[in-house]
Amino acid sequence: MKRLSALEKALHYKFKHKEHLKKAVTHSSYSAGAGNNNERLEFLGDAILNFVLSEFLYKEFLNYDEGTLSRIKAYIASEEFLYNISRLLDLGSYIYLGKGEDKTGGREKKSILSDAFEALIAAIYLDGGIKKVRKVILSLIARDIKDIDRKNADLRDFKSKLQEYFLSIQKTVPRYRLEKEYGPEHKKLFEISVWINDEKIGYGVGMSKKEAEQFAAQDAIINLKIP
Repeated sequence: MKRLSALEKALHYKFKHKEHLKKAVTHSSYSAGAGNNNERLEFLGDAILNFVLSEFLYKEFLNYDEGTLSRIKAYIASEEFLYNISRLLDLGSYIYLGKGEDKTGGREKKSILSDAFEALIAAIYLDGGIKKVRKVILSLIARDIKDIDRKNADLRDFKSKLQEYFLSIQKTVPRYRLEKEYGPEHKKLFEISVWINDEKIGYGVGMSKKEAEQFAAQDAIINLKIP
């Protein structure tokens, strides 16, 4: 395991109370009991992350309607997105895991990493307040914020463009997979990934499966730099 001071450096935040940081990276397999691991922090961190994202999107994207703002927030707060940020931070190297969980690849599990990231958000909030945690969150998603306009432009037929591209070079077509759906019936959100052969090339969130597929295709086009 790496020293937690290296994680502070990666976050650009130095904890005044180190116990907050240690608890944030302590998995329940290492220390059972609600007060001894990061499960309660994860609960708080999820709420803080959603608040900071909602506030930012509300102020930054004045021309977007409620549905579009919800879709963007769902994308940024999704397990997949938080997992990718966690990997950039090398968060798995800092987590306290039980021996069994460690041996079965726990340091690379999406659920463990994304939950630990949310716990870190709560730990920073408890240690430094809302201004500090807002700064950390927005700095970590800065690159993706720049792409929000591209990812959420008016829907064009990105699926057809992606399909035509792969038919021209591989004589095969992309496949779309429903990863998750959640929310009340009148405001349900869908997470969909797009695959070519056995490789995931894009990911999208939408208020219908069709819309999510279009955003997944658009994400793939951006990732693959398809002209």
